Amino acid sequence: MKPRSLLAASTLCVVLSVSVTSYAQSPGATTDEIARSHTENGGRYYQLGRYADAAREFQAAYDLSQRPELLFNLGRALENGGRDREALDAYERFEAAGSPGIDPANLRSRIDALRARLPRAAAPVAPTVTLRPPTPVTPAPPPRVERPSASRSLALPITLLSAGGALLLTGLALGLTVSSTYSDLSDRCSGRVCDPALQGDADAASTRAVVGDVLGGVGLAAIAAGAVVLLLPRSATDARSPRVGFACTGSGCAGRVALSF
Repeated sequence: MKPRSLLAASTLCVVLSVSVTSYAQSPGATTDEIARSHTENGGRYYQLGRYADAAREFQAAYDLSQRPELLFNLGRALENGGRDREALDAYERFEAAGSPGIDPANLRSRIDALRARLPRAAAPVAPTVTLRPPTPVTPAPPPRVERPSASRSLALPITLLSAGGALLLTGLALGLTVSSTYSDLSDRCSGRVCDPALQGDADAASTRAVVGDVLGGVGLAAIAAGAVVLLLPRSATDARSPRVGFACTGSGCAGRVALSF
């Protein structure tokens, strides 16, 4: 056949196809006639490999006639067009309608094969929880309380030394006055015989002498105690105050200092 004849034949096929469709969709065409027109167009598109157009025509035919056979044709067109999920839906609807004209086992194998090709929905993966051992917590050391170092108090030895010095000076002063009085009485008495009128001065001098001895003795004892307390090392816990004692007799005074260690 010449090229001009092929062109004329192709043009004739297109004209016939358009005329059939136009006739089927004319106002006087019935629903079955329109559905048949969509079915024939779908078959032609399927033969030409235009699967998307074929699926559209088969779907339009099914919407009009509700014939289950069209679901199988729709599934074939969708499957060949790579629309596997829609094809599976069409096949399952066709199977639910009884799969007229198709072997059920063959249809089931086709459905299973198609379902196997579909990507499976990924199951939700639970978040991985990594259990880590608890970090050991080192307890904080108790706060250090700085206790003030036991410093020796100088109040006691200073007091003892000061008081002792004052008493000693007072005793010495009285001793000097008594000595002066005795010297004066000696000058006024001849041969150890004194005027009775001077007896009062002699008694007063004797009393001052005793008082001076007492004050001097107490002062010396206090000075000694203060020196001992100042020089001996003592802690704040075991230090004890010295015990100072004094005793006076007619012949003089004596002091005693007792320390505990």
